[in-house]
Amino acid sequence: MIKKEANPIYVCPECAGLGNINGADCKQCAGLGVVLVLEAVGLKEKELYYWGRKLSYFKILEKRRERRIRVLLNALLFIFGLIGFLLLIKALYDLKSAGIGLADMINIKNEYTAVWWLSLLVDMYLIYRINQESKLKGKIKKKPMVKASFLEESKFDWSDLKEYKKIDISRSFDQQSLGTIEESWLSAARMQHKFLDNVHIFVALLKNSQVNMVFGRLSIDYKHLAEKIKSALTKITESGKLELSVESKKAFLEAYAQAYKQRKDKVGVTDLLYATA
Repeated sequence: MIKKEANPIYVCPECAGLGNINGADCKQCAGLGVVLVLEAVGLKEKELYYWGRKLSYFKILEKRRERRIRVLLNALLFIFGLIGFLLLIKALYDLKSAGIGLADMINIKNEYTAVWWLSLLVDMYLIYRINQESKLKGKIKKKPMVKASFLEESKFDWSDLKEYKKIDISRSFDQQSLGTIEESWLSAARMQHKFLDNVHIFVALLKNSQVNMVFGRLSIDYKHLAEKIKSALTKITESGKLELSVESKKAFLEAYAQAYKQRKDKVGVTDLLYATA
């Protein structure tokens, strides 16, 4: 068992961390349910962190389809840009063979140069697209220094929630860790479980090669592990409309805190493993 450090994670007492009461956002926590509070030296504004991404079967499938389309479009734009570059090389070779100086190329008009100029515009658009996409992806906000002792529970009060800047940590998870969470949600949905628990996330993590490398180094007995997982899953009997459990929200915040302390740019699958093990 991995020894974990205590993190300042707080569960709303009004809604027991679910974020809602009878389908409506909890008024005390504004729907956040569970939050992480970190204090850093030189930090002017108080901050708290929460998991804000809404998960559903159809949203996950839709996002996956959007990602595939985005990757395909970027690949097609890159291929066109590469073709334009190759045609430029051919055009330069033809100019040299015809005894025309490179400085005169700008005045040359043929099918090769036309495609090259068009591909240049496509390349510029591709760079713009990639730049815009990277801006939409959050990073872990690094602080000058994290205090050795975090805020005591007595120093945080849910009634002071408005005084804190709220940061959604879901944007700081890398694609692999997000994919793992999505896969665990789909798995829990197929089993018709009411809550996404850490065991669902752990099962999804086992499909990751990086996690398997960690287990390989630790000489984990997979047969014994499989039996424990099967036993944990059979104990889950509550069914209904799937939602995040308090434990899974805590795990996401634990993973973020782990990456935060290690000054990473993104929360990875090993951080998620640390939080769910």
